[in-house]
Amino acid sequence: MGTNGLTPSYFIASEVVISSLNVAYTLPVKDMGKLKAIKFYNDFSYLDKARSDWSASQMNTTGMMFIASPFLVWADYTWGKNSNIIGGSTNSTGYTSTTSQNSDKWLYRVNLNFGFKF
Repeated sequence: MGTNGLTPSYFIASEVVISSLNVAYTLPVKDMGKLKAIKFYNDFSYLDKARSDWSASQMNTTGMMFIASPFLVWADYTWGKNSNIIGGSTNSTGYTSTTSQNSDKWLYRVNLNFGFKF
């Protein structure tokens, strides 16, 4: 675990059971210039905390990666519940809490990344 800028500490479960299901398929592309493939993926994780007074964390990410070497582009949609990176922050300071106003709510985010492989 590390810090994220000025984000203060938050409680982390010391005992958990993690379940994960990941599915992906890479579709080769022909005759489309530099675009060589499109990878479709879905990643789901469920983190069950040992403490009975803490809710489980869930997160699902569905997306595509466009491979046009040396460039890579990812576009995905993530939704989660009790997940720190989605809704854990209660204000612009990044303060997180296990009892934040967004706890136990399904929230989402759209993610777009550009990469250059060298």
